[in-house]
Amino acid sequence: MQTTESMKQSTNYSAISRMRYAHQSVGGFTLMELMISIVILAVLFTFAVPSFRELMLNNKMTANVNDVISALRLARAEAIKRDSFVTVCASNAAGNNCATDDPPIPFHQNGWLVISDTGVAGTMDGTDELIRSYPPISDENFTIQYNNGNFVSFNTLGFVSSVSNGTMSFCDKRGNQTGVPINIVISSAGRVRTEHPTAPDCES
Repeated sequence: MQTTESMKQSTNYSAISRMRYAHQSVGGFTLMELMISIVILAVLFTFAVPSFRELMLNNKMTANVNDVISALRLARAEAIKRDSFVTVCASNAAGNNCATDDPPIPFHQNGWLVISDTGVAGTMDGTDELIRSYPPISDENFTIQYNNGNFVSFNTLGFVSSVSNGTMSFCDKRGNQTGVPINIVISSAGRVRTEHPTAPDCES
């Protein structure tokens, strides 16, 4: 028969063993489990980083497109309200008037302006005034190209003047990647819409 002392020792040993097992099962990892966890994290990271990068670029593209649309809609509304021509133009380097460079300055370089433009000159003169200015786009890989000069003018009915309707093309570092470039199409009626061009012409 086991003595009382030996029974106590056996009981203590069993309790210690159970505690060790419980500790290992809750907080312990085998080397294999750790390696599997690292592999899973690496796979998730591989997929997550490009997706996050694409999301950020798409958000920036959308924000820049919306800023230009906002300027165009403001100009149209102001032209109707003021009963006078209002123009959206690429800004000069000083940011205080429209650029008159030839070839035209792209809208992203110095930002763009909304101005009253009584003489439809595409620049402020006489009693013309600055209505709103937009800053240049800091990302050097982002471009806005307008296919019809330095400015878009709206008349008193909100229509685009015959010399300045056209398309603005937005590109970023992804170049001609499908579904990335966006065009703002400005109709002669003064309405704007966006589209993904079927044959974009971005610099890759």
